[in-house]
Amino acid sequence: MLTLEQQAAFVEDAPEIFLPIPAGWGKMGHTHIRLAAASEDVLTGALRTAWKLRIDKNAKTSRKKPHVAERSGVTDKKRGKRRL
Repeated sequence: MLTLEQQAAFVEDAPEIFLPIPAGWGKMGHTHIRLAAASEDVLTGALRTAWKLRIDKNAKTSRKKPHVAERSGVTDKKRGKRRL
């Protein structure tokens, strides 16, 4: 998943490899890649950029505070879940 700015940079830098998807470019990080025209280094760089962005976003969402019930330490034995 790439940002719109990242997609635009890839398309601008290598238009023979990266193409905007008609009516879908920018949405959900979609960009068309001509694999036959892409070198291993270019493809690796694009995939690494998308992977890094996903890792960074996952790290931000995994830092959420647990619910009050989860912090209390009391467990509902039937369901194995914590409760108040």
